[in-house]
Amino acid sequence: MGYYKDCYGENKNDEKWRPPYPPKPERFPVSVLSCGNGQGASIPLGGIGVIDGMAARTLSVSDGGSGLILGSVTLDTNGLDHPDIKIDFSSLINFRANFLSGYTLRLVFQLSRCCNNGAKTALATWTYAKEADVFLDGLSVPTDVSGVFDFSDPFGFFWCQCNSCPGCCLYTVEVVDVFAYGIECASITNVGITAIASGKPE
Repeated sequence: MGYYKDCYGENKNDEKWRPPYPPKPERFPVSVLSCGNGQGASIPLGGIGVIDGMAARTLSVSDGGSGLILGSVTLDTNGLDHPDIKIDFSSLINFRANFLSGYTLRLVFQLSRCCNNGAKTALATWTYAKEADVFLDGLSVPTDVSGVFDFSDPFGFFWCQCNSCPGCCLYTVEVVDVFAYGIECASITNVGITAIASGKPE
């Protein structure tokens, strides 16, 4: 049975006595909020081809092109243990369409992430689609009716994931694919993007 003398000069039985260890402080969840930059963009519709009477795609990352960046936000989760991350995106889609001939507008949005200056990784995609089929065979249309109307639609999404590897990441929202028919012009405005992370300190 061993004994030792502590700093106060007292002999203690090392099997019956242990020095008091301070309890570990309880780790409460911490939240980090980051507001991003949303610049919006005009959607290029010029120079498109026609396939079976329909306008071809004007923009597609799958064809080797680059996405149309709408906004980005940087979130630093260093110091958090397995943080839960949530990205919120909102926008207003505006377009001018010919209602008399029918129209189709389909936009594919992609959320990507680039951490610690590494490679960009696609996380998820969302699709906005609006169309109208109009058949005017045998109907007379007044000459003073142009049939062109302006539309505005709110569009947004959220994405949530637990990140096992904390770090400083840049989240970017892009339009990566466009299909348009009967659309004179289109744009995306009022873009907002925010990021929030919640987790216990490491």
